[in-house]
Amino acid sequence: MGKLLLLILTWALMLMHSAAEPLFFHNDSTLTWDEARSYCQVCFKDLVTVTPKYSAIIAHNVTSDYWIGLRKNSTGNSSSLSWSRWANGDRLTFQNWYPGWPVFKSPVPKIDCCSCSCTCPLATTPPTTTYTTPDVTNTSETLENMSSYTNVTGLNTAGTSGASISGLLPTSIPTLSATVAPIPVEATCGKTPIPVPDLPDPNANYIEDSCVAMLSIGAWVEKNCTDLLPFICYEDRFSGKVSVDNVTANSALLTWLPGPGVINYYRLEVTNLTGGNMLTQNMGLTLKYSLGDLSAGYKYTVTVFAVKCGRDIDDPQKTSFYTIPNKVVKLSVTMQTNTSITLSWDRPEGNVDLYRVQYNGTEQNTSMKIVNTSGMEIDRLNPATLYKFSVWAGVNDISKWSDESTVNEYTKPGTVSDLMVSDNTDISLNLSWSRLPGEISGYRVVATNDSNYIFNATVVKQPPFKIEPLPPGTKITVNVTAQVNGSLEGGTVQVVSYTAPGPVSNLTLSSTNSSLTAHWIRTADNFSSFTVELQLDGGPVIKTANTSDPYTTFTGLKTAAKYGVTVYSVSGGLRSPPVNSSIFTLPSPPSNPSVVSNTSSQITFQWIAPQNIATAEYSVRLNSSFWTQTWSAVVNNKTSYMFNNLTSGTKYQFEVRTKAGDLLSDPVSLTAYTDAQLQSISFSMLCSSAQPLHCDNDTIREKVFQKLNARLIQLLGDSVVWSITKQQSENV
Repeated sequence: MGKLLLLILTWALMLMHSAAEPLFFHNDSTLTWDEARSYCQVCFKDLVTVTPKYSAIIAHNVTSDYWIGLRKNSTGNSSSLSWSRWANGDRLTFQNWYPGWPVFKSPVPKIDCCSCSCTCPLATTPPTTTYTTPDVTNTSETLENMSSYTNVTGLNTAGTSGASISGLLPTSIPTLSATVAPIPVEATCGKTPIPVPDLPDPNANYIEDSCVAMLSIGAWVEKNCTDLLPFICYEDRFSGKVSVDNVTANSALLTWLPGPGVINYYRLEVTNLTGGNMLTQNMGLTLKYSLGDLSAGYKYTVTVFAVKCGRDIDDPQKTSFYTIPNKVVKLSVTMQTNTSITLSWDRPEGNVDLYRVQYNGTEQNTSMKIVNTSGMEIDRLNPATLYKFSVWAGVNDISKWSDESTVNEYTKPGTVSDLMVSDNTDISLNLSWSRLPGEISGYRVVATNDSNYIFNATVVKQPPFKIEPLPPGTKITVNVTAQVNGSLEGGTVQVVSYTAPGPVSNLTLSSTNSSLTAHWIRTADNFSSFTVELQLDGGPVIKTANTSDPYTTFTGLKTAAKYGVTVYSVSGGLRSPPVNSSIFTLPSPPSNPSVVSNTSSQITFQWIAPQNIATAEYSVRLNSSFWTQTWSAVVNNKTSYMFNNLTSGTKYQFEVRTKAGDLLSDPVSLTAYTDAQLQSISFSMLCSSAQPLHCDNDTIREKVFQKLNARLIQLLGDSVVWSITKQQSENV
């Protein structure tokens, strides 16, 4: 039972924390419990539900007995069932009874009626209780003379004058009375019965139809539900907000939430920024209103009161908003440089608190309050750039902006900087420079050789830019000028450089198994030396040679490896375009072939790689002369190979070679047999002779067997596994 009570209390506390905050209203008008509840349901939510959290607050203004929202159930006299739910349906998880309350109905005590010398008789007639309901007068009335209620939480108070609940309250107040009939007693002993003692009625304070009232100290007692008492109502705190949509410079659409319970009407109040009362209007039961005739750029405050039983319910719905300002006029550019633009505009009609200026995604604000013709210099811009400038008029909280006013203008072009030459070849130069911000329409590039124009063009691409064709081994002077909008140019920048010498020709290579030699033909251009680079299988350079002769030799190389050779002509620190060629060093053969494993249909061979080999590649071959079968394959980076689908008991010839491109080393070979799966073949020969008993001669039979064996050796040899035995049959 204790655990169950703990769970119920925990559940109740969770409900209290999650429920809406209630407001409490004390009404000093005296009504029956039913009338009080009907009034609370019409003008509030219901009679008050008392919880531990709000018990002290509710009792704060209680000066006498007040009805609360608890009534005894008609389920019986059990204390666990008499009071189970509040008027609003909440479970009863908290009780605060005054000592002695509640009162439960007790049974009538059993009384002995005779002396001890006599046998007491049984009652022949059970006790009965009768109830009568007298005529009642009509109690329907308005609440004109009811005393005012009070919100004990400090919220607004109002009178109930004019609020009528006629028709909602009961039309009669029931009055109950009880008469107990005497119990007749019949004695069998004939003696005079003992007089019935005058005992007090155990149910004198029991109330059949009881409702709960709160005393001024906060404790609870039972009262007859028809008693006239003041009462306490409650209502959940209403939380709502006015929504504003479709805002323009002169209008807005207002919508709000419906109030709790039966609302009589809504009252709308609208004020402007200075607090003046602009509009007060009874809206009936509508939940929206379209505001018009507003001024652009001003702040408006909207309050919607829900009126119920002649009072404004607490916490009206509120919001504030700005109308959209008018757009600025006469936006123009008054001054420009290669890094700045100065704007000016006129203030629009209506209210404007600030302006927003935006260009190419960057945002800046001027003074927060501008009331006259205004302007703004925007600096740190990029040269030779077309900008779109946008200006909006705004309100103080930056929630509303006017329509956009725009103007487009170029900044003046800048001068190319950091002009450099790179990637010099024998016929071209690569130009690069610091990228100018903005939208450069093109660059005029002029290249000269001893004052002779060899290149003159306007290019539209951004750097880097390649100038070609140019003469090899030549001094080149380059001038670059930036342009904007197709015609406006900035300053000219100059740079001097040289083209590289021309490439060598006829590069040829020859090799052994550990070296290679390169030969080439020099060009007629000026040069000082040659640089030769050696690479292995396309990897990084592993050796470099510098020579003034048109040939060089590299030694100590790997066998069967592909080497690349690159040759440059060098002059003044510049290298010619590369000339490339490649060749394999001659392959060395592998060694020590052997059989790793064999079965009736497979043989796996292995071998040892040649010394000083780079990337190993091998050509393997297997054949059977008896079956005229041949298998071949190329093996990469492995020194073993398995042949499948072979014939059992067969001799195979294996050979392996090192492979380098199209070059093959000398082979190494090995023979091996698959495992034999032997089968017996029997045949017989019949001997006949004119000589008697000639076929029984062992010498003759041995000669015949020897000839047969020799024939099989001739046919099969050691190409397959075989054997022959002889067996002599009995003479028939």
